[in-house]
Amino acid sequence: MMVLFILMFLLQMQLPKKFVWNPTFYHADRQPFGCYVFDSIMRQSLPQGYQVTDKTFRQLDEENRNRKIAVVVLDNSLRLKKVDVAHLRKIAQRGGKVMVAYHWGGSEELDSSFHVDMSSGAFYLDNIMRRMASQQDVYDTLTWSRSQVVYAQREYRKATVLAYSLQANRKFPSAVSLPCGKGEVIFVATPLLFTNMGVLDDVSSQYVFRIMSQMADLPVYRTEAYLESKVKLEAERSPLRELLKRPPLRWAVYLIML
Repeated sequence: MMVLFILMFLLQMQLPKKFVWNPTFYHADRQPFGCYVFDSIMRQSLPQGYQVTDKTFRQLDEENRNRKIAVVVLDNSLRLKKVDVAHLRKIAQRGGKVMVAYHWGGSEELDSSFHVDMSSGAFYLDNIMRRMASQQDVYDTLTWSRSQVVYAQREYRKATVLAYSLQANRKFPSAVSLPCGKGEVIFVATPLLFTNMGVLDDVSSQYVFRIMSQMADLPVYRTEAYLESKVKLEAERSPLRELLKRPPLRWAVYLIML
């Protein structure tokens, strides 16, 4: 029986691995829409430091009252409470920077505080997947709006995981920086850009680094405190769950139990 189990296991290991297209933004997730690669590259690239944390805006604010920091939050559907937005503003007002990347959700408090509407940046994964399956071109173009000496004005193709900047012949901003006290809050309508798939694309990675460079002069914290997908992902990583969800391994377990 043990020989059968080993054979089943070896067979399963040889089968092609399937990608999981669920956006998690979780630092331990190596799937296309996780952030394992993104976080690893940022740790090596940002000169003032980069770390992933579970701390909320309130905790980060209270622990860093005497210094300026940058905070990044990524999610498909971001849910922030009034207290979160209040501490977000405090971090920015004393000279810090906060980047919130999401394509819907936020909160009424966040929207009213900064007068933003992220609904125009909506991106639908099922539409993208259908276009990929039919081998259609799912790239679009982004143009950096500021003219700077360091970055020449040019166009950047957005990766397949991003929202489109042109809708019904109208241009919609995909990244906006708003002043807040001595600092700023950056709104990005394309959160899936900051995933493994986005940062590994040769073209879209240039856009990723360009946005992240806006915070390179400060220590950067990416908080996972607001990720609803994190608990679900950790549950799915259970070894027994991994065995049971694969038919050959599941039957091997059943046979061993019998």
